Amino acid sequence: LEAVRKKLEKISEKFGIPVEFHGVPVFAPDVTRDMIDIRPGEALAVNFPLQLHHTADESVDVNNPRDGLLRLVKSLSPKVTTLVEQESTTTSL
Repeated sequence: LEAVRKKLEKISEKFGIPVEFHGVPVFAPDVTRDMIDIRPGEALAVNFPLQLHHTADESVDVNNPRDGLLRLVKSLSPKVTTLVEQESTTTSL
């Protein structure tokens, strides 16, 4: 999280765009809306690298934490979402 903060600070300075970074240091499926500082009128960016392949789906957990995580992100209406995953099969057979 600190590396991401530093990179965003450099980009912010270079382009003169104010940026605040609030990392949430928990396993992605454990994130709740209350943990995120969302302010009306501000652009929200969501970054969750290498998370989905570690998050259980319906084949592992009837609660399907992976879909819950994706629904949460969608409900936040972020302006930007980055998702980085290793190549893998994430469909149930």
